[in-house]
Parts: sequence; C-alpha cells; structure tokens
Amino acid sequence: MEEIKKALETLKNELEEAQELYLTKLETAIASLRNAVEQIPKPSPVAFDIEKISSLLSSISKPKPQEEIRDEKEKILSLKNSLIQIDKGKTQVEILDSYLREASKFASRVAVFIFKNEQAAGWKGFGFTKFGSDDMRIKTIIFPLSEGNPFFKTYQNKVSVLYQPLSDDLITKTLGGPKPEKVLLIPLIIKDKVAAALYCDEIKGAIQLEPDILETLTYVSSLCISLIGQRQLLPSPTLTKPEALKIETPRPSKPEVSTPAPPPPPPSSEKTQKFDVKAMEQLEAIKRETLKKPVSEMPKEPTPTVQIPPVQPKPTPPPEFKKKVEEIPKVEEEYEVEMEEVKEIPEEEIKYEVPEGPPVSEWAAPEEKIGMREFEPVKPVAPPPPPPSPEEIEEIYAKKSVEVKPPVDFKKEKPGFGFESIPVQPGLTFEESKKHDEARRFARLLVSEIKLYNENKVEEGRKNKNIYSLLKEDIDRSKQLYEERISAEVRAKSDYFRQALISILANGDSSALGPMDF
Repeated sequence: MEEIKKALETLKNELEEAQELYLTKLETAIASLRNAVEQIPKPSPVAFDIEKISSLLSSISKPKPQEEIRDEKEKILSLKNSLIQIDKGKTQVEILDSYLREASKFASRVAVFIFKNEQAAGWKGFGFTKFGSDDMRIKTIIFPLSEGNPFFKTYQNKVSVLYQPLSDDLITKTLGGPKPEKVLLIPLIIKDKVAAALYCDEIKGAIQLEPDILETLTYVSSLCISLIGQRQLLPSPTLTKPEALKIETPRPSKPEVSTPAPPPPPPSSEKTQKFDVKAMEQLEAIKRETLKKPVSEMPKEPTPTVQIPPVQPKPTPPPEFKKKVEEIPKVEEEYEVEMEEVKEIPEEEIKYEVPEGPPVSEWAAPEEKIGMREFEPVKPVAPPPPPPSPEEIEEIYAKKSVEVKPPVDFKKEKPGFGFESIPVQPGLTFEESKKHDEARRFARLLVSEIKLYNENKVEEGRKNKNIYSLLKEDIDRSKQLYEERISAEVRAKSDYFRQALISILANGDSSALGPMDF
C-alpha cells in the first residue's frame, strides 16, 4: 500500500509540474499574439468612407427600360394563362397534355419522358418537327438510366439539370435536329416519387429557355396529378378573373341650418274686445226674449218619462274651415243687463214617440247575389296498383348481379375473389347506389396508378406471391386515401379496395397478394 501511495504522489507531482509548464507557455503565446495584433496598421477612416460610398454607388442599378418591364408583365400573364389551362385537366392524360403544350411556349422543344423499368421512355413531344425531326418519333425513343446519362442524375437526385450539350451528346443526337445551346431536365415528382422528367432545350434563333417558368409549370402539374380524385372545385376559383366591384362615394351634403320659429305674438286687444262683444250680444238677445213673452207661457224644464237609447249617427268628418279674420268695430260703451226673477211654472208631461227602428243606411242594404260558374262533376280516379309483395321484390333483386370479366390471360382453374359475381344489395336508395359506384371507381383508380408505375414489381410479386410486401408503402398510402374519401358506412358493406387489389394487381388470384396487414 505504501508503494502505491508513493507512486500516486510521484504522479501527482509530475502532473502539477507539467500543468505549470503548459500555462507558462500559453501565457507567453498570448502575449506575443497581442503584440502582433497591435502592430497591424488600422485603416484610415477617410479611406473607409470612400470605399463604402463607392460600393453603394456601384450597387445602385439603373432603372429598367419600359420594354423590359413590358416583357416581364407579358411573361407573368402568359404564366397565369398556362396555369389556368393545366388546372382544367380532370385526368392524368389531360393534365400532362396541357402541361406539355403550355411548356412549349417557354422553350424551343419540349418532351416528357416516363421513368419505367430503369429507363426513360418518351411519351410525347412538341417542336421537334419544326426543326427537322419528328414529334411522333419521341414515343419510340428510350434512354437507359446509366450514370453517364443526365436523366440518371435527375432521377437519382430528384433535381433539375441544366447543361450545355457537346457535339457527341447522346440525348441531343438521338432526338435529332440542330444541336441546342442549352438543355434543361426537370423532374416531375408525384407522391414523393420521380415519375417522369420534362426535356426542354433552347435552339439558336428560336424561343429562349425560361427555367423559372418551366419549373413552376412542372410543380403545379405534379400537384394536380397527385390530387386527382380529391379536388372538388374544378377549375380552381383562385385562378378565375376577379369581378370588378363599383363603390360609389357619397357626395357631401350641405348642412341644414335650422332657423328658430318666431315666438307667438301677444294677444291683441281686438280679440279681447271680440270676446266681450259676443257676450254682450247674447245677454241683449236673452233680455229681448224675456220681455216679449209672458211669464205664464215660459216652459218649464222637461222631465222625460221614457228613456230612449240614443241612436248613434254615422260620424261625419268635420267641415274644413278657412281662417278668416274680420275687423270688429271697437265698442266704447258697456251694457248691463238686469235679469228678472222667474216664478215657478207648473210641470207638463212630454211624450215621445219611439221610432220603430233605426234608419237603414246605404252600407246596410242587402247584398246582391252573385251567380257561381257551374263545372262538370269530377270523374272518380282509379286506385293505384297494389305494391309488390316481399317475395316478388326478393325475386327481382336475386336476378340482378354485377359480374366482372377476368382478363384474357386469366387462369380459369384458379378463380379469384375479385371476379366472383357480386349481387346488388336490396334496399339501397339511389344516393346509396351512387356512393357505392363512386367507391368502386375510386378504388380501381388508386390501384391502377400503383400498377402503372410499378409493373416490374407487380410481375415479380405475382410469381413470388408477395405483391403486398413489395408494394406495401404504395398500397398503404392508397388505402389511406381510400378511407379518407369513402365513408365508413360504404366501406362496411363492401371492400372495394381489396377487390381492386385482387383484380388489377393479383390478376384475379388473391393468393398472389401474400399476407397483408388488413
């Protein structure tokens, strides 16, 4: 133990000495570096300002001429019109055809090559006949995907390739015509896979190559093909021409100045005098009548013996009077009337005759009778036929069936599940039948697309009975799209996706699919 302790102490001392030596050397190196930095001459502030100003002046570009601005606007408008044409396509062929036709406006020659079986096979081309070659010949051209071929780089790295072809370039020599100055290959990626490539070139004196616009058209075409069967609005409302909306600005109205109404005039003396004159005239008339008649002839207050309900006459609108101001002569004298006391007068009975009835007004007259038009009697309607019995309905539906014919090379000794007769389920409405037909068509579309891009794997899977394991990623992705599009109610009644796998991929032999996860 003591030897171990001595060895540890010796090692510790050696480490401390080495650490001190290292720190000393490090401090010396830092000091020398600091001295070297301080000796570097600092740039003059005047020189820095001149350099900065010169860089700013050089960065300022001259304004673009009107011709260049006009050309850019025309390119943008042409690009939008091309996107509108591509967006109208409803099938893969329609989209690719519009895409190729619109791409020919931004390059001298264009062609689409499909990647299949490790080869780039020509599908269609535009512009080759104009330069001494043949557009229809593109369908017969096939390039191998070897490492020296530009198509291989586009397919392998999923990138666009722009190059200047040499005189012995394989692609341009095979296509024929004059040697182009530039060649551009753009990958067409569908569902994260390079399905095809767009070949476009620029020939001297012809349409110049526009890589940015061509890449934009390729990107939009890839999206349109990937979303086939999922888009509901065709064409897209985003690319439609905007409607002009006219908004009229209200004109400023003049402020209304309200003038206060004049105060009512004070009562004049004429009105007061008029009131007094009327009172005096009434008093004078009463005085004259009282003096003429004897007291015995004065009637007493009537005491009715029979109470008669008053007949309410028809209300008449009050007459309209026009205001007329008359001059009233001034009265200077005031009269005083002395009333004599009237003695009691004996009461007399007053008899009233009760009318037989109220007068008949015009509106209460009897109405005239209006004759009604006579119609022919309605004939009795025959009762509807009785509904069919449940036994008759079952017999009708039992006769109807949907049969899928197998392909020509189908082996009859091994019938598959996909080609069995599928009886139509009774009790389905028109809308339900429509949903089932849509599900069947969509499933066949998804599976046909898998077969289109993977024919070699499909043939291999049929031989080895393992189609699902070879194409598991594609089948699972298509099944997910099928479940998102088709309702659970329809999927619960019929598995159209599995039927499509058996009939299209497995060629009617369900065992060729191999074990599956669903």
